[in-house]
Amino acid sequence: MNDQNRQHLDQLKGAADPERVAEALGLQRRGRRFFCPACQPEGGKSPDLSTTADGFTCFKCGAAGDVFRLVMMAGGMEFPAAVAWLEDLGFGGGGVEPAAVCLMPQGRSDAELAVTTAWLEPECRRLGVHFAPRHHVAWFGHVRGT
Repeated sequence: MNDQNRQHLDQLKGAADPERVAEALGLQRRGRRFFCPACQPEGGKSPDLSTTADGFTCFKCGAAGDVFRLVMMAGGMEFPAAVAWLEDLGFGGGGVEPAAVCLMPQGRSDAELAVTTAWLEPECRRLGVHFAPRHHVAWFGHVRGT
């Protein structure tokens, strides 16, 4: 890997907030922690995955790593796809703040919201708008024709 690629990966990793990444991945949250996609994919009694500025740690199964590892684990992706996914979210893209807010639909189950989040977050970023996963307003399915 050349220095330019390493620098880009370091910038991307530094700009990607693990908490926002976990939300964008559709991980279920309770309080300050998330349910681990490796050992608690269907939720459970209490969430065991904690995010920090450096990455994440699951206190149940021991999974840990940086944002790349979180995306790879939760999204079932290889490293190049995880990098592209983070880039699509707008991390490392020069720090331009989006001008509007893209909100989640109302009246949807958590399972439906998780599926929706998988495409809606990157789509909102592509359109240059903020993504607010827990606000409940009109359905945005028409953005992708769903």
